[in-house]
Amino acid sequence: MAGVSTAPRRIDAVTLLTAYVFLLTIIPSSLVVGSFGAAGAPAALFAVILLCWYVLARQHPGITQDRGPQPVRVAAIFFGCAIAAAYVAANRTTMPVLQQNGADRGLIVLSGWLGVLLLAADGIDRADRLEALLRRVVMCVTAMAALGIIEFFTGVDATKYVSIPGLTVHTQFTDLMNRGGLVRAIATAAQPLEFAAVLAMSLPLAIHQARFAPPPAADPPLAAGGPHRGSAADDCVTIRDLRARRNRHRALSNLAET
Repeated sequence: MAGVSTAPRRIDAVTLLTAYVFLLTIIPSSLVVGSFGAAGAPAALFAVILLCWYVLARQHPGITQDRGPQPVRVAAIFFGCAIAAAYVAANRTTMPVLQQNGADRGLIVLSGWLGVLLLAADGIDRADRLEALLRRVVMCVTAMAALGIIEFFTGVDATKYVSIPGLTVHTQFTDLMNRGGLVRAIATAAQPLEFAAVLAMSLPLAIHQARFAPPPAADPPLAAGGPHRGSAADDCVTIRDLRARRNRHRALSNLAET
């Protein structure tokens, strides 16, 4: 159609962060890419990809990013440098294999944290895009909460029945537990405390979304004379047809009386 733009929507930081939130909240934490072990969760690996994308985007002048002073970016760089320094200091001596694997896993997790943090701090350039991301976070966490409610009332861990090609089940240190006769649900989180923390952090966002949600659009009032109102010429034609029909009716009535 002429005059309508058919250009596809550009993938921005909110789109990438939405994919990360989806992977983090929907896929059970016990499913990982086997060769990466505990650090092979799909969300964690995707977060590392976000860091690579962020670094490349910083070098591309056509990608919109905040390039001015940013305190969040400075804090993230200091935090990353501190962890890297600790990693270097730890590797100055020979470590057991288990500790070495834990240190390597920490670097992978750190890269994911920095990727999400820096992309959110420098890549979201409009308030409406931020609101869109918050709405999606609330929807994904709502799905987690619904799964937790089902687990609480049924006592069944539904995530055990989820199987995704390419992912293997990592050893779970926690399962559905009972305390005081109540089931401690975990949904897709790693443990009940993590699940509770996610719900507690997302509750203010959900309340804000419900409180300041835009009102539903009201239906436009119907035009006088019906749902469709034509032009003045159409109205004149209609009136003329009604008059002609009335005159024919009068003529037939007079003819019948005579």
